[in-house]
Amino acid sequence: MNRSEIVIIVILFLLTIPLSLVVPEWAGVCLVYGSFAIVFLSKDIRKDWRLLSVIILIITARHIASLFNAYYTILMGADLDAVTFHETATLMANSIQPAWFAEFGGMDAGSSTYTRFLSVFYRIFGNSRLLGQELSVMAYVCSCLFLIKSAREMGLTRWQIPIVILYGLLPSTIIYTSITMREAYQMLFFLMGSYFTLTLRKKPSFYKLLMTVLAGFGFGILHNGLLLYAVFLVCFSFFWGLRFSLRNWKGRGLTARLAGIVLLGGVLAVWLTFANDVGGASKALMSGEGSVYAGGYRDKVSGSYDRATYGGKLDTSSVFAFIPSAVVVFTLYMFAPFPWQISSPVDIYAALEGLLRILLMYQALATWYRATGERKSQWGYLLICCFSLEFLWAAGTANWGTATRHHIVAYGVLALLGGPGLARSLGKRLPHFRFRARQPIRKRRLVKLGALANNPSVALDNRIASLPDSSIEI
Repeated sequence: MNRSEIVIIVILFLLTIPLSLVVPEWAGVCLVYGSFAIVFLSKDIRKDWRLLSVIILIITARHIASLFNAYYTILMGADLDAVTFHETATLMANSIQPAWFAEFGGMDAGSSTYTRFLSVFYRIFGNSRLLGQELSVMAYVCSCLFLIKSAREMGLTRWQIPIVILYGLLPSTIIYTSITMREAYQMLFFLMGSYFTLTLRKKPSFYKLLMTVLAGFGFGILHNGLLLYAVFLVCFSFFWGLRFSLRNWKGRGLTARLAGIVLLGGVLAVWLTFANDVGGASKALMSGEGSVYAGGYRDKVSGSYDRATYGGKLDTSSVFAFIPSAVVVFTLYMFAPFPWQISSPVDIYAALEGLLRILLMYQALATWYRATGERKSQWGYLLICCFSLEFLWAAGTANWGTATRHHIVAYGVLALLGGPGLARSLGKRLPHFRFRARQPIRKRRLVKLGALANNPSVALDNRIASLPDSSIEI
């Protein structure tokens, strides 16, 4: 930690002293300062003033939404679940357990875990909607750090600004990551697990294995259905990150692979032991009633959004019936509402988000198809993570109101994979709005070498111009 970082920490600490005496909701205000402090303490962000400016804009937009929702009026999408979480956590902080909230007292993963999390902070720092919302903003800021680290790990430094813009300025993400909802935390753990898996593949270590497991645990404990998916995600991440194959049982990384097998065994043993006690999707799968549970969940969540219900049913009676029904359900979940289903201004926005997903998916798949070697493998791993999560949501979602909220969990990975291609495509068609990245390091070195040799030859210029983006970034 250098001198400037220490100065920032000391200044923020001194600011909290008068705040605690004057502002009743001082803890929430401290989180506002803390969210900006995290950005300035990150070397990856601080050394690029353009990226720093974009991140500050994104965080400021969330603070404005949080303050507006806390003190002026409830934002669209910030009612129902968000209000329930806050009110129930307030009761829990005052040692009042609502009789109607059946999840309390049981070993349940999901909304009760998040409510207990909020109630702990409310009990310590006071009941404050601002505090609960700023905790979500803080989780989102941390997810941005993992997104940027993942972009650098994949050689996408040149495109990190358009990736962050896509990730941070989508209106639905601004709202749902600024209120007392679980999505910001789910985005954080999903990107955290992806990042540590990417680094695990380059250099295996027990620390990276452990962080991948912790990310999966945090991801699953927040939602009952995601707890089941987290087991798959950790297993798949270990399989890909450790390069499991018959040829890799010798030489470098053998210790990490053995540790990975032990950890995987532990994860599966814990899940099998407590699946019935946890209930929900895990219990339904263990009892062979997974399809019944998913169908019941679709019926339950569609009741409050009759106008936005797009229907569709997942038929699990046979393989031949499952495949076409899965395609229909997934398509409706990803892209509804279609033009003939639009009946309000809100539906227009949802349709535009669907169009954006189409563009990002196309660019992500096109980049994967053109890529070779390790880059193709990285894209393939993240595409499987993204699409498998979206299919899980699709199985239990029947309206585009709920789907809009669910989409943002995997949206960071989709923006990471499709953002560079979309930015490049827009730059070709709109030259005046072309993204101009900083000159890559390798090009600058070649130019410097040419200047030192005092030989501005055409050959050097041609060599610089012929360098592909992938070789420059990696």
